[in-house]
Amino acid sequence: MHPVAKSQEGPPAQTGDAGSVERWEAAPAQTGEPLTELLNRLLSDDPEEHDQALALIVERGESTLPLLEEIAVNDSAHPRHRAGAVYALGRIGSERSRQVLRSLWMTGLDQMGGALAIQTAISLGWYGDYEPLREMVAFEDEILGAKAAIQLGLMQDRQSLALLGEAAESEAYARMQPYFAIALGLLGDNRGEGNLRSGLL
Repeated sequence: MHPVAKSQEGPPAQTGDAGSVERWEAAPAQTGEPLTELLNRLLSDDPEEHDQALALIVERGESTLPLLEEIAVNDSAHPRHRAGAVYALGRIGSERSRQVLRSLWMTGLDQMGGALAIQTAISLGWYGDYEPLREMVAFEDEILGAKAAIQLGLMQDRQSLALLGEAAESEAYARMQPYFAIALGLLGDNRGEGNLRSGLL
């Protein structure tokens, strides 16, 4: 299961409230499972069901973008719906959706919350926009920064090498040095190898 899309928690959406799936029933009809049912499955605690729903939403492609964009920016939507929408917007890919994700990112970490912020940064990274992930490393929140560092390594953003090297030596990330060593290693830099070995012992 995608770690961020599933990580945000919140009370189940109630029928008729601003965050409910029912208010999106007017979405274009699709063959197969209705989109509203797929959205409801994002609330499942079953990792396999959650992941399958995300994959099917992405498979629907650009026809789902207007609805996903609406959910992504809706503060009243269930956190799992928002995270799932942001994930799908990154995977489906469109310039308009990239702009929606950028606008969401600009609302700030405090407004979004950590889990939605890291998913937004990851989704933008899939567009080749790595700056939000770099900002999360520079922010020096140890959990979010470590997650962002790993993503920068996986996405092969070599322009982040200097930033990751500095972060690996930062007191703010003292407990997270193995993660930065992994991120650096993914980019072909073995400076953190000693820290990685120490962290695994």
